[in-house]
Amino acid sequence: MVSPFTVRSKQSFLPAGNLSEDSLSPRAGAHTGKLRLRRGIGGIMRGGMFKSLAVYCGSSPGNDARYVRLAYDTGALLARRGIRLVYGGGGVGMMGAVADGALSQGGEVTGVIPTFLNTRELLHPGVTDMRVVTTMHERKLLMVDLADGYLALPGGFGTLDELFEVLTWSQLDIHNRPAGVLNVDGYYDGILACLDGMVARGFLRAEDRARLVAADTIEALLAAMEEWRAPESLKFSLARRVKVLE
Repeated sequence: MVSPFTVRSKQSFLPAGNLSEDSLSPRAGAHTGKLRLRRGIGGIMRGGMFKSLAVYCGSSPGNDARYVRLAYDTGALLARRGIRLVYGGGGVGMMGAVADGALSQGGEVTGVIPTFLNTRELLHPGVTDMRVVTTMHERKLLMVDLADGYLALPGGFGTLDELFEVLTWSQLDIHNRPAGVLNVDGYYDGILACLDGMVARGFLRAEDRARLVAADTIEALLAAMEEWRAPESLKFSLARRVKVLE
């Protein structure tokens, strides 16, 4: 069953070179780089454009070359739209490909990498704006702070960790910026179904389930993220104690 929160297109997997050439102008201004959390403005940026997006994805390439191509094309499209790429700083797998794609189009790329991963093998050699931090927690916080929204490509534990942390912070009203998954070939179908099950069983509000948007093309996903609005009611305004029946 298709989740009501998923935007579907007629295309199942995005092939090489099929991304839109539409270009949007970047907004002026630079981020200070301080470790602080900024609240967004309802998830939509001035003029309907994002200034920067954090992309979460695997340091592995996956077992299908189309995944790496997807990451490369995603980075290239963000650059053509004037959106700065914020990512984990690696030069391998999907991470390296998304940075390569953005750099190929002259885009702005900011990498954030912890000291223990800052090695010649893992660090992307072409990213000049590389922020080296001490811990993984600092890495995630800085990536959240630098971005106007959060986008997950296929990945593993690390990708899900980053994605669900920004969703949790959204639910707690720490920020109100959009988060989305690029659900190519149903990669995230299981995760989306799990979230729908949480709603059905009363562990997740439908309003909070809607904090994660999904689409199977990057164009559709960016459009859905731009249209997203944070729920007006918060989970903990409805919290209550319950008594266990004996």
